[in-house]
Amino acid sequence: MLIDFIEPWVAVDSERASFEEEFRCELSPDNVLSGYNVQVIGRRVDCDDVLFEVRDEKANFKLALVHLTWSGKVEAKRWPMTKVFADEEAFIKQMTLDTQDYNL
Repeated sequence: MLIDFIEPWVAVDSERASFEEEFRCELSPDNVLSGYNVQVIGRRVDCDDVLFEVRDEKANFKLALVHLTWSGKVEAKRWPMTKVFADEEAFIKQMTLDTQDYNL
């Protein structure tokens, strides 16, 4: 999946393993992403929001924005806060709003 990230979002390559490890530590069985194969593809530079590509055909969404807590432990159902997107177009709308807020 290729998304042209705009500020404050950036692509993630070299840091991918650390974000995915923390996600696995925090993920509770009640989280919407529990049981899905995901991979980090982007992050916001101004907060702890990370974008995951959902790589399971059975999912009815393709992307998930996750706000990591960096607690290193399983979180309650509400955390890590997660918002899913049906497709790239839906996330791009969110990213555009993020850019407007970031540039204020």
